[in-house]
Amino acid sequence: MRQARRQLVTTVDGNKTAACSVTVTGDETPTPVASDYDIGNLKQFTGIVSAVTITPKNGKSTGAVSNIKYAGNTTIPQTVGTYAVTFDVAAATGWNAATNLSAGNLIISDVIFTAVADSTLGNSSFNIRAIACGNGKFVAVGRNGKMAVSTDGETWTAVDTGTIFDYVYNGTTYKYSIYSIAYGNGKFVAGSDWGKMAYWVDN
Repeated sequence: MRQARRQLVTTVDGNKTAACSVTVTGDETPTPVASDYDIGNLKQFTGIVSAVTITPKNGKSTGAVSNIKYAGNTTIPQTVGTYAVTFDVAAATGWNAATNLSAGNLIISDVIFTAVADSTLGNSSFNIRAIACGNGKFVAVGRNGKMAVSTDGETWTAVDTGTIFDYVYNGTTYKYSIYSIAYGNGKFVAGSDWGKMAYWVDN
């Protein structure tokens, strides 16, 4: 909003005083800047990339955000790379419009899994049913009561579950398969066939 106002200016020249008025104009309507907005989804993975989110902070322009571009293109990229993001904002009550504001860089990375080579899980009959993570540890559970623990997801050590998951069939002792495990409140809790459950307090 441009406003005009008259301002009295007084000058003194020796013993003479003169007064005149001048018109002062100014633009008091603010223009949005990039820091007025919360930017989200700037780090994503190939194949599942969605639009960057641009949300005005409290008290900032509510003008519609549009023309979001990724390295100059309105199409959302899906391949690995770094893409400069810009956007426009429409005028709103009490706010000017703005164009080509910077939202930072969208960084798209590949999802790459590396095979775990070091696994001391006992034997090849260990079929993994579930993995839980908590307090800096991973715990994997599976067939025949097998369980293993790791602190980095790469090196695994077999866990002796004792007789908790044992059962006897025709005079021979077997172990129930463990199908689920979860972490919460400082405990790992595992569950198997026939309602068998066990917990580990991870201190």
